[in-house]
Amino acid sequence: MHHKNVIRRKELAATISLLLATSTAVYAQDEVEDAEDQTNETEQTEEAADLGTVYVTGIRAGLQTSVDIKRNESSIVEAVSAEDIGKLPDLSIADSLARLPGVTAQRLNGRTQVISVRGLGPDFTTALLNGRQQVSTSDNRGVEFDAYPSELISAAVVYKTPDAGLMGQGLAGTVDLRTIRPLEYGERAVVANARYEWNDIDALNDDADDDGWRGSVSYVDQFADDTIGIAVGFAYLDSPAQSERYNAWGYPTGPEDALVIGGAKPFAQSNNLERTGIMGVFEWQPSSSFNTAVDVYYTDFDETQLLRGIEFPFWWSEAQLQPGYTIEDGLVTQGVFDNVTGVIRNDINRREAELWAAGWNVDWQLSDNWKFKGDLSHSEVDRTDTLLETYAGFGNNFSGPTDTVGFTLGPGRGAIFNTSLDYTSPDIVLTSPRGWGSDIVPGGQLGYNNMPTITDELTAVDLRGEYVFNQGFFSSLEFGVNYSTREKQKVADEFFLALANGALEAPLPQPTGITNLSFLGIPGMITYDPIQAVNSGAFVLTRNPNADVIIKSWQVEEDVTIPFAMINFDTLWGNTVVSGNAGIQYVDTDQSSSAISASGSGDDVLGVPTTGGASYEEWLPSLNVTFQFSNDNFIRFAYGRTLARARMDDLRAGLQWGYNPDNADETDINNSPWGGSGGNPELRPWIADAFD
Repeated sequence: MHHKNVIRRKELAATISLLLATSTAVYAQDEVEDAEDQTNETEQTEEAADLGTVYVTGIRAGLQTSVDIKRNESSIVEAVSAEDIGKLPDLSIADSLARLPGVTAQRLNGRTQVISVRGLGPDFTTALLNGRQQVSTSDNRGVEFDAYPSELISAAVVYKTPDAGLMGQGLAGTVDLRTIRPLEYGERAVVANARYEWNDIDALNDDADDDGWRGSVSYVDQFADDTIGIAVGFAYLDSPAQSERYNAWGYPTGPEDALVIGGAKPFAQSNNLERTGIMGVFEWQPSSSFNTAVDVYYTDFDETQLLRGIEFPFWWSEAQLQPGYTIEDGLVTQGVFDNVTGVIRNDINRREAELWAAGWNVDWQLSDNWKFKGDLSHSEVDRTDTLLETYAGFGNNFSGPTDTVGFTLGPGRGAIFNTSLDYTSPDIVLTSPRGWGSDIVPGGQLGYNNMPTITDELTAVDLRGEYVFNQGFFSSLEFGVNYSTREKQKVADEFFLALANGALEAPLPQPTGITNLSFLGIPGMITYDPIQAVNSGAFVLTRNPNADVIIKSWQVEEDVTIPFAMINFDTLWGNTVVSGNAGIQYVDTDQSSSAISASGSGDDVLGVPTTGGASYEEWLPSLNVTFQFSNDNFIRFAYGRTLARARMDDLRAGLQWGYNPDNADETDINNSPWGGSGGNPELRPWIADAFD
């Protein structure tokens, strides 16, 4: 597939920051009193050297904060910090993470969505919010970071090596997104940002936008003699993008043993992402020995993709390649197909997702030696997709006129077409031009509607204590237990589109428009709103009853209990500071799944409720050692055993099976008449021993 994204985005940005501090913001030196009595220059120099507090703000402060995080962590980490609250400039935190060493990003529709740490896929990296594991809007475990507005995140830390106290650690790495702590911030701040963006190219679809905007506002303050702190943030994004998209069916072997285009499915694609994010933190510290905080995070994510194009079957169809074609390096690069019956596509993909997370944390210094920490958290996702495709053409099931289509393949850009039919013609109707799906819908389906839903819930409680040693090699002992329960469910709803009363053709829904396909060599095609067409009753929806759809629905539950213990050390070896920790986690997992196993199609489908599960235990030791030779020179060593649980869809209990009577007499197990595929709820996790 060649996917040509033409996304040229420009931004005009404005930022307003109001820092209303209770203490002096910046000053270089104390005022020198009685200057007239000071006549000695040396005394003046000594007085000037008595500096007051110097506050560093802006980009330099953000860089210094990132360096301090790396310096102070016992593990090997990478970090990014905002120069001030609300001032990470990226569309999402995924863009910020992608700049870190060892972290790469995968882009979708022009924006960064998921990340890979050290080259391993997204399912091998765990995401935390303020140290708490998060659910995902994806079908599996990989967190889609484009759901997190960067303006609401004050820092992000990528743990490349774990320690025993880090919960929810991933096999490749662990990403901890951190919101602001108002009492630690220490001053009042109001920050507002606004940006306007537009595309160099106009909207490819006449019912799409080519400009958008994003804005945010954040407020931080402290009250009651700095014992109460609050932080709130709001971020909104309305971002369009245009893509000239070309998909090939494939390139089978054609004339003279040369490869030839089997078919094409090009689209003019217009995307629009609307995202609303809200963050709130309430912190109370009545004394130096007690602190508690409640934080809430919410994201509403709504993405719409309009796709208009014409699907051309070529070699893999009844179409005929005419003499006079051109072959270059074993590929037919230019030619003409006649007897082509194309399918006019008006499609739309839409994702609506809501993600929210809440947590309550308590930090209590019981005595000089004992400290207690407790944390209760919950995160939840509800996601609904609409993947709707609708068909139109000049007649039902090959009854309309056929097209003669010339094509020219070019390096790096797919194909340019030359058609003989006018795809803006008023003679075009809703129909099934090629009779696809006629085994379910008489005359053929007029489209397909795939509407999966995902729900994902995770609740966790974390209790831990710490004992501080007054002297000796060891500095403290940490121990505790973390319990989490997670349930993820996918429901697959898929429908064939047909016309009421068995009709084979119907007029196009109104109003109609024209989409320019000149980037493909086609002047244009007629368009309409597919969602409006479905909602108006223009189509009758027939549920897809086949086994391959039934097995897509599943539910997976996981209960994980993790006791841990970790010893911290901090000592001097000569002039070298040696610090770090050694610890172990005991991971007790109980997993289960329920689904439907199925076989057959149409009226012959057989479904059987299926359940399964497993329990297992793993020991995960870890060691982190830091040798500090000076304030700016460190050598770190780390070892850790980590795990990554199987993908959720791989853990589903459902499977699809079938029987081939032609192989009934086979004795070779590789040619058994029985066959099947599906998930396995007894899968064990991936395990890695990592040295850094």
